[in-house]
Amino acid sequence: MPDVIIIGAGVVGSYLASRLAGIGYKVTVCEKKPQIGGPVCCTGIISRECIDTFGISDDVILRHFNAARVIYPDDRVIELRRPEVQACVVDRGALDSMMVKRAQAAGAIFNFNSPVKNIEIGNESVTVTISNGARESTVEAALVADASGFNSGITAKLTACKPGDFVMGAQATVATRGLDKVEVYFDRKIVPGFFGWLVPLSDNKALVGLMSRHNTKGYLHSLLALLTEEKKIKPESVEISVRGIPLKPLARTYGKRFIITGSAAGQVKPLTGGGIYYGLLGADLAAETLHGALVIKNFSAGYLAGYEKAWQQKLSKELRRSYRAKQVLERMTNWQLGKAFDIAVETGMVEAILAAPEVSFDWHGDLAARLVKEKALSGILKLVKSPFHVVKQVN
Repeated sequence: MPDVIIIGAGVVGSYLASRLAGIGYKVTVCEKKPQIGGPVCCTGIISRECIDTFGISDDVILRHFNAARVIYPDDRVIELRRPEVQACVVDRGALDSMMVKRAQAAGAIFNFNSPVKNIEIGNESVTVTISNGARESTVEAALVADASGFNSGITAKLTACKPGDFVMGAQATVATRGLDKVEVYFDRKIVPGFFGWLVPLSDNKALVGLMSRHNTKGYLHSLLALLTEEKKIKPESVEISVRGIPLKPLARTYGKRFIITGSAAGQVKPLTGGGIYYGLLGADLAAETLHGALVIKNFSAGYLAGYEKAWQQKLSKELRRSYRAKQVLERMTNWQLGKAFDIAVETGMVEAILAAPEVSFDWHGDLAARLVKEKALSGILKLVKSPFHVVKQVN
């Protein structure tokens, strides 16, 4: 009997499997897909901090970036640049495969094409029922970890908690004409409430995507048409993938004999929808808690609550601040966006932020709080009824 069953063989689940198997535990991973390594609806942009922290191989990195273009209403542009690399775009399918191979090398067993149909939490073990085509089988373990991703249905089998807020993301791989910078689009006519992106993968391929609360595919079609008209991408038929992105963490991520981690737990950046780094940080803390539970054979909800306390200590302040910043962004009209960006350029705010070493690609909360303190922006923030209520302007 395995010690832990992990549901989901994505980057977070496989990393958790490698951590636990590396300690010496028997780990079984159940994955609904026939195999890992195919296309994933994920931009795959991660920081150097993430790469160094989790030993991500250069083999899966497609591009390095130290510059980006922010395009806001009326085709105005802000060029952002730092001397050092700020982020990398990885081949997400290759990253998943790399994590699976690591876990397998450590001894984890992977069951592919094995969607989970039921989970029963008993006094002596957890029983997971999986489907293998026309037949079903069961696997028992001391513990189960849900790393199945957002809204997979597995979380609902473990807890009655539902995501507090979420948005839909849509993305397509396109042919390009030699782009070398990430482009980010803020225009309510194209992307209501959020933003769109164009991320070069190579000299002739890029990802185009956006986040929206409704008509996500329709808005992406409009963005694709605009970029084609501007000759940034080549006209061709593309396949659009769509997925849900949690904007707030799950109210409870543990219980008797189980924990929930990664995007299933809502460990995702609310401003950008990026979930790789925060998910891996959550998986690290999950591994520590599960290890402790197995050592002392305490699988109670009370003991596993330590996992939630640990990840909240690491991420909750950042998630709250970033979510408030997301609320401000979502409320802004094109006029307010244009005015705010113009003020940021004219007052030298952009240069000051770029020069500040504490401003990080991964941690947006401090930047959001800093912007709220800017007196020049106070009028715009009042108009959008900013949820940042702690800071008072000083005359």
